[in-house]
Amino acid sequence: YAGFNDSGLGARTAGMGQAFSAVANDANAISANPAGLAWLRNPELSASYGRLFTGLGDESKIGQGYFGLAFPARQYVPGVIGIGWDELRLSEAYSETVFTGAYADMVYPGLSVGGSLKYMRKTYIPDGYTESDPLFARNGYAKAGLGIDLGGLYRVNDDYTVALVLKNVNQPDMGLGSKDRLPMQVRLGGAYWVKKGLVDMDIALSGNGYDVSVGAERLFQAKYLFRLGFLAGNDSKRNMSLGFGSRYGAVDIPSIPPATT
Repeated sequence: YAGFNDSGLGARTAGMGQAFSAVANDANAISANPAGLAWLRNPELSASYGRLFTGLGDESKIGQGYFGLAFPARQYVPGVIGIGWDELRLSEAYSETVFTGAYADMVYPGLSVGGSLKYMRKTYIPDGYTESDPLFARNGYAKAGLGIDLGGLYRVNDDYTVALVLKNVNQPDMGLGSKDRLPMQVRLGGAYWVKKGLVDMDIALSGNGYDVSVGAERLFQAKYLFRLGFLAGNDSKRNMSLGFGSRYGAVDIPSIPPATT
C-alpha cells in the first residue's frame, strides 16, 4: 500500500490531531482542505519539520518536512493560490515527495470551494538488497503520479462551519511492480467557534479504514495558544497531540510534541 498521507501536515494541523477540515483558514489549508484558502486576506507561509517514531529498535530515522505558501492573487484571478511541498523520508532507504498547486474561491456567501493538483513521487534508495532484487531491475527505483483533491467549506453562521474534502479523487497508481492505487479518502468536518478558540471534529473514510479525530485550540492573553488533539481509527490506532504556541505580530510559532500509541 502506497502511503502519501497528507492530512496532518503543518504544526497547527498536527497539534489538533488532524481535525482541521472545517477550520483550514491558513496556509495549512493547501493540504488539509484547499477550499479554506479562499478565506485568506493576506499572504501566509507555513513550514514545519518533525522526526517521527523516534527510538525504533533498528535505529531508523524517519523525518517529515512541510512548506506551504498561500497568497491572494485577485489582480490576476478572483481567488487564492497555494503552493506546497512535503516529504517523508526514511534515511538511506525510501522517500515520498509531493508538490502541490491549489486554488480556491468564494462561490456563494459563506461557501468556498477549492481543488489541488499534486505531483507525487516515491523513491527507493539503491543498496545491496535492492540491487539484487529483480523488481527494481525491471521497474527502476522510483514511481510518480498525479493526484487530485477537492474541497468545500461552508460557514453556517458565526459559530459553526462544516466541510467536505475528497482526497485522491482519481486514485493514482503508485505501484512499482504492480498496480497499487491510492484509495480515495472522504473527510467530513465540523467546527464550533468561540470567542477565543474552537473545537473541530473530522471523520475520514478511506478504503476499508476510518479515522475519527477531535481537536481544540484556545488563545490566552491574545498571544499564547494551546492545542489538543486526539485521533482514533481502525486497527487500534490511537494518536494524541499537545501543542503550545505564541504569536509575535504576524508570526505564529507552534511547538508540538505528539504522543502515539
